[in-house]
Amino acid sequence: HSGLVIIACENIEITGNSIYNNSSNGAEITGYVEDIEITGNSILNNGAYGVYIQIGNDITITGNSILNSHWEGLRLGIITTLSVTGNSIIDSRNGVQVVGVTGGDIAGNSIIGSSQKGLLISLPR
Repeated sequence: HSGLVIIACENIEITGNSIYNNSSNGAEITGYVEDIEITGNSILNNGAYGVYIQIGNDITITGNSILNSHWEGLRLGIITTLSVTGNSIIDSRNGVQVVGVTGGDIAGNSIIGSSQKGLLISLPR
């Protein structure tokens, strides 16, 4: 089970939460979403992804601590306009995996202890 689930929403701020020890994702955001801010959260010890976003536009992920995710700390699907800055992502398989982003930046993050790749960017299959 995921700690936080958002489905097909817009104009959402997820700020200052502690999300931990979930059997699946820390935060799971599915369906098309727009104008989502994930800021200043502690997301740790989750069984799949720290944060999973399926598809959306104008996504900002800033200043989060994401630790001990079984798969990726951040798993980001098809996103237009993405900003991932100032996060600490520690001890995941891949720190950040982005599939099919169009525009944006990934900068100033600390990605430590990834068992495979710190940052993986690819096209969708």
